[in-house]
Amino acid sequence: MQSLFQQIEQHAFDTPWRTALEGSQESLSYAELQQAIELLAEQLRGTGCRHLGLMLENGPRWLVWQLAAWKAGMVVVPIPLFFTRQQIRYQLDRCGIELLVGGEAAGVQALDPDFEAGCLIAETGGEETWVRRVAPVALPQGTLLVTFTSGTTGEPKGVCLGAEQLTALCDALWSVVGDQGIERHLSLLPLPVLLENIAGCLMALRAGACCVIPDACESGLRGSAMPDLASLAACLQRRQPDSLILVPELLRALLWSVTLGGYQPSLKFVAVGGGVIGRPVLEMAEQLGLPVYQGYGLSECGSVVALNRPGCNRPATVGKPLAHCRVSLAADGEILIEGNTMLGYVGEVSPACGPVKTGDLGRFDEAGALIINGRKKNLFINSYGRNFSPEWVEAELCASPLVAQVCLVGDGRPFNLALVTPMNGVSQAGLDQWLRTLNRSLPDYARVRECILTREPFSAANGLLTPNGRLRRAQIEASYGDEIEACFCSEVAL
Repeated sequence: MQSLFQQIEQHAFDTPWRTALEGSQESLSYAELQQAIELLAEQLRGTGCRHLGLMLENGPRWLVWQLAAWKAGMVVVPIPLFFTRQQIRYQLDRCGIELLVGGEAAGVQALDPDFEAGCLIAETGGEETWVRRVAPVALPQGTLLVTFTSGTTGEPKGVCLGAEQLTALCDALWSVVGDQGIERHLSLLPLPVLLENIAGCLMALRAGACCVIPDACESGLRGSAMPDLASLAACLQRRQPDSLILVPELLRALLWSVTLGGYQPSLKFVAVGGGVIGRPVLEMAEQLGLPVYQGYGLSECGSVVALNRPGCNRPATVGKPLAHCRVSLAADGEILIEGNTMLGYVGEVSPACGPVKTGDLGRFDEAGALIINGRKKNLFINSYGRNFSPEWVEAELCASPLVAQVCLVGDGRPFNLALVTPMNGVSQAGLDQWLRTLNRSLPDYARVRECILTREPFSAANGLLTPNGRLRRAQIEASYGDEIEACFCSEVAL
């Protein structure tokens, strides 16, 4: 990331007074950011640690730590706070994290009692640091950042990215949005989300813009929970950003903020990705005059692969592929990506080779823009951009003797419902109690908001199971469509 550091240094020289990072409690000018990076990097070099885990709430200091760690030659592993303790422990161990930033004593000790309060770093800004001795963990050569997916089966998957991949992505994005005059980017997604981290925050710093990073209390956003719409609208009105990066559910929240929340936008570019976006939502955004551009990407390719843009916006598509990668289609329509791809996965030291098989089905329109047709295999991507396997959650629900059958509903939705066939004699109250118990062990994106009792068991005879006993999900959702929509409509209103 040498070019990024050079750009920050240049901004600190040319406009040292200009605000680089603006949070709910503190702000840093470009001169102050440059100084903070250098001071912290020097102290990090003195620790002898190589792998740093970043477990902080959103705020300017999150980015200071990441940039300083890179400056010190360390590998950064962002830790999503919406992960469960088990998933976080998995990250710590798989990556051999020696230095952990953030967390409180009881929680960190529960993750690993070998962690000791760090006293090696003085310039922390008040963040807690924790150090432990662990056996070295080999990562692909050149790894700079390890980003973990939500975990399609509950166990997160670590994608290793290097400076070359991240720089190429930033260069490709700059070629399509660099002339939009963006001076204030508002960061709403959790910073461990690669899309916000790289395409949002680092792109803003590259441009010499101000990156605004409010805390969860101000933004009204926490994990994958429903946003506090009033707080979000007030934050948008107060901060007046030029650009946003949103997942589908937050796009709906933006529309609410404009139509009912009193937000008067001055936006220049709103990128939306991470899940299915309904055509009516995009049409409403267009009617409101919002500059919304749908895109597509995945962690294995550094985040953004294709993106609509001013002068070339085809709302039925996710846009044309960016210059840093090559997109093709397999014989069965699966989207394949080559070029700017990951170094490999955690645990796989040998370099990644061949195209990335996305698991998504697609086609190109007559202008060369990419259209996503769905998933090759069954995988939910909720409206907050979290991906997971419904079979995993269904298996957890069926672990109870109260439950005979389950079909989860939640793809493209803000939360999950479960269609449940209970065992004979089991009441709704009994199922609700089991659901509350189970939800405490699941990450927020996998939790089940409500159970709907089935009218009869799923079977091949009624067309809701295949002959070998697999769920016919489309037929089940169609059969219970009224009940499903009633539940979602009662809790989600635009």
